[in-house]
Amino acid sequence: MFLIRWISRWPLGLLHASGAALGWLVWALSPTYRRRLRENADLAGVDARARRRAIAETGRMVAETPWLWLHAGDAELSARVRWHEDAEFEVFSAAVTGPGPVIVLTPHMGSFEVAGRAYALRFGAGKPETVLYRPARSRALRELQEAARHRPNMATAPANLAGRLVKALKLWTNQPWLVAAEGGGGAETAWERQKREGRELRAEIEADPFVRSVMEAFPGSEIVEIRNAPAPEAEAPPEEAETEADE
Repeated sequence: MFLIRWISRWPLGLLHASGAALGWLVWALSPTYRRRLRENADLAGVDARARRRAIAETGRMVAETPWLWLHAGDAELSARVRWHEDAEFEVFSAAVTGPGPVIVLTPHMGSFEVAGRAYALRFGAGKPETVLYRPARSRALRELQEAARHRPNMATAPANLAGRLVKALKLWTNQPWLVAAEGGGGAETAWERQKREGRELRAEIEADPFVRSVMEAFPGSEIVEIRNAPAPEAEAPPEEAETEADE
């Protein structure tokens, strides 16, 4: 871990230059990596120039990770991030600022460490995020990974959470368990229930004859807000008169 902390203090330009060399070194020494890169590039229809660039960019991504984990503060990261506010960004922004949940799938283009933090800095206050990731096998690296990714408005969870839950349940109960994701959706969430109850209450009020007569008497009127009146306080029971028996 000392090496990672030391590298995190390097200037970002030096990390990118070293990372590019590292990417080409791994490509030269690993036949498996070369084969996978070639197969994936063929499937994606990537030309030779883009393949060469991907080799260097992958190394840069690895080299800058310690800097992002341990050195880059929120202000410095915000100054380096550029949002392309085009038509596609407007669609994304509308979804993020809307009432419902949003699932964001980010490809590994550049450093995926930046995407989550950039989102949390710009949109996290209004809609916090949960980032799924694959934990490192090394315990020390895993602890460093978890600590570095602990940011305001950005929670993290391992992508293999279901498998870990199955192991824990079997350990605790000594019984086999099966945890599966329900693609059709499960029970409604608390937010969905609250919205549904609000719609049902509004429809019930609007159907009330007295409310309808008031709205017809004042065209253009609308129900802006519905409030629950506080329950009246129960009166204390009267104290029983004390009677004294005649002696």
